[in-house]
Amino acid sequence: MDERNVYQTLMSLEKAHREKDIVRIVESHKYDKNPAFLYYLAHLYYNGIIYDKDINQAIEYLRASAMGGYASACFMLCTLFERGDGVERDYKISNEYLIQAVDKGYIPAINHMGELQLMGRLDIEIDEQAGFAKFKFCHEQGYLKGSINYGYCLLYGVGCEAQPEEGVELLKKYADEGHMEAQYNLGKAYFDGIGVAKDIIRANYYLQEATERGHMFAAKMLGDCYYDGIGVPIDHATAFKFYRKAAQLGNTDAAELVTHCYVYGDGVQPDYKEAISYLVRRAQEGDGRAQVVVGNHYYNGNGFRKNMHRAFHWYQEAAKQDEPEGFKRAGDMLLEGLGCKKDPVKAVSYYEKAMELKFYDAALPLAKIYSEGVKGVNRDETKATKYYRDAYRFTHDPECAFEYGERLSEGLGCDKDYDAAYEAYLFGAKKGHLESIKRLGECYLKGRGVEQDYEKALRYYLMASKKGDEEAAMLVSIIRRDIELN
Repeated sequence: MDERNVYQTLMSLEKAHREKDIVRIVESHKYDKNPAFLYYLAHLYYNGIIYDKDINQAIEYLRASAMGGYASACFMLCTLFERGDGVERDYKISNEYLIQAVDKGYIPAINHMGELQLMGRLDIEIDEQAGFAKFKFCHEQGYLKGSINYGYCLLYGVGCEAQPEEGVELLKKYADEGHMEAQYNLGKAYFDGIGVAKDIIRANYYLQEATERGHMFAAKMLGDCYYDGIGVPIDHATAFKFYRKAAQLGNTDAAELVTHCYVYGDGVQPDYKEAISYLVRRAQEGDGRAQVVVGNHYYNGNGFRKNMHRAFHWYQEAAKQDEPEGFKRAGDMLLEGLGCKKDPVKAVSYYEKAMELKFYDAALPLAKIYSEGVKGVNRDETKATKYYRDAYRFTHDPECAFEYGERLSEGLGCDKDYDAAYEAYLFGAKKGHLESIKRLGECYLKGRGVEQDYEKALRYYLMASKKGDEEAAMLVSIIRRDIELN
């Protein structure tokens, strides 16, 4: 059977419920290496059509089809490895299959590559302009998801110059045809007044439409509207219903709000037992965020008897779902040996995975580990400096800003850079960090990163002395004397 029409022929027979004809064709071609035929076999086994559901067999046929150059098989393998569906989740392998599908010009893969370029993942760097170009191409090819993504980019100026009116026009076309992603984005446009006059009633209409079609973020947003009385009367009971629906659709933030509502009787009768039961059910169903929260309850002894082993178990389960905080908290426990065998090397791998997933609270422990060294992990000043920088930039921790400034001043794990060090100290000083304030005084006193200025040096040392720093107070006296002498 011709590769170009084998899949379409078999799918047409499937839609017509002609199973006997499908079996006849499958049996007569079961030794074929036609990639399209192999892909269809994978489809049958994956969905349990005619044959018993067998994901392992489906994956075997998909691999064979992909080796034969069938783009649809490459993209499905990309999706399975991305989701961890029938295989261990592996973004690297997922990316490899995605690139193969893109290289073959497969439009859904090109659109998905654009989506990843907006947020970044492992070897796929954030490149909003490239992502926008892919959405535009997919839109021109008539691919629905690409058109909606293209409209979103035009609306907010993602990877392009913003053209909000054009974005709204495009999204409205697809929203009125009943496509929930377009309805959600159009609802947000009306809510924020972007590309259209602000209209909360119309925003709620489109959010409601998207919610009815199963859009979890629209359901969560509607819950927020009813909770805060935005465009509708305040109604916490209705808010609770939308939060619960959003949670059922997979929104982890909404799941936490449902738990909150049960605990405090907010929109529903207070029921602490039901709150915990609901949370545990979500965790057992594989909700990574719920698994972290259950772990926190065991860790803190809140709602459960304190149990470090159970806490570690749930953090591990969350990590399996690629929940970044699960990696971070499991890393904390591995580093200290709480509820598990102490394993600093594994802790580092967990922290680094959390960082890959953009959970930047893992930066500080990594910085300290590489700065000091622990059993199995050698000191690495370059990595320590990098992670202090990340902790400063992404968590806005003034202590991390100071440490990063110190390393820049000393050239520790990096080239000396007094200008950048000054900026880091300035950030810390604005947050009231004492040592950063003193270092700013030193910068102006010695002319490091700024022009030498005794008056400004005096000002910062005075600030530090008022916080009780004796060294700064002594320097205030010395600088005042020098200014008077000059």
